[in-house]
Amino acid sequence: MNNIKIIGIDLAKEIFHLHVANKNGEEIFKKKINSRKRFLEFISNLDADRKECVIAMEGCSGANYFAKKFRGFGYENVKIIAAQFVKPYVKTNKNDFMDASAIVKAALDPDMRFCSIKEDWQQDITNFHRVRSRLIKQRTALGNEIRGLLAEYGKIAPRSINKLRQRLMLFVNGEIIDNKNINIQNLNININDDFSIHAKEIFNDLLDELDLINQRVGKIEIKLKEIAKNNKYCQKLQKIPGIGLISSTSLISELGNAKNFKNGRELSSYLGLVPKQSSSGGKNNLLGISKRGNKYLRTLLIHGSRAVMTSVDRSKNMQNNQFAKNKDLYNWFSNLRKRKNNNVAVVALANKIARICFVILNKDQEYKESFC
Repeated sequence: MNNIKIIGIDLAKEIFHLHVANKNGEEIFKKKINSRKRFLEFISNLDADRKECVIAMEGCSGANYFAKKFRGFGYENVKIIAAQFVKPYVKTNKNDFMDASAIVKAALDPDMRFCSIKEDWQQDITNFHRVRSRLIKQRTALGNEIRGLLAEYGKIAPRSINKLRQRLMLFVNGEIIDNKNINIQNLNININDDFSIHAKEIFNDLLDELDLINQRVGKIEIKLKEIAKNNKYCQKLQKIPGIGLISSTSLISELGNAKNFKNGRELSSYLGLVPKQSSSGGKNNLLGISKRGNKYLRTLLIHGSRAVMTSVDRSKNMQNNQFAKNKDLYNWFSNLRKRKNNNVAVVALANKIARICFVILNKDQEYKESFC
């Protein structure tokens, strides 16, 4: 069995299909295992060189868990491959054994790109972000529902969640309980007793639901602040214009120390911030950004870049503006805005920020105003 050099595994909840091959990708044997316990026992007891043997899996739910388990068994070359990179290697009709065979062929490709294996602390931060993102969506949906219901009573509420909450308290209770500094008369609102008893009950329940979501979001953000306070990379990243608490913690949870990338351009390409290419016959044709990779992280970087642009436009004293202090970066961005529209400039700045993040994470450097 010492000629085992690569194992392709098609993962599932309880059923696992293995394709075991030699260094040339030639099949040695195939196996189906119907138990998670027996699957882990089989891998731990397999007669293979733990330093040379490659275990490859498709990126899916549970892949990080099994990758860390295999490392614990002594396997040093554990690979996770994105599903879209495995699919082209499926030769014929799809089944679980064919998927495992395709994973082996994909892992043997010298140009294959592998996913980084997340540590437990990275998964913890990712969990915080995923739950927070869901709560934000629920809060937005709830806010839109409240505005729609209020409009049926002739009451118009603002877009901001905090202002919506204050206005709802004002409409239903006639006062803002938790903010006595607001002058109700200055809001220029006609407060009449237009709500029935049942309507007031519904709106009070909606207000309680909104407060509960706000409390849960605030609790998660407190946890993220504690993580960022104790992580040197987060502190370094937050010095970059456009990178705050949410972006910095998301970056370290997804990228770690960015050692999985060769350079900054490869990172920005992974995030989908580079042009999509459709070239043929020696003619280069560049389209819009590819939008590949982590959509959540790409969105945070673009929103952060847009915030930088807004701060520059609103800043009266450019000498105190953090972004303007980086003269090379500021001049580059200003000249780009003269030639391109704002959206193109914002995405280009997000690309530039991603490359700066790579340097800080990969080389463990401090952000300097000379960075460009």
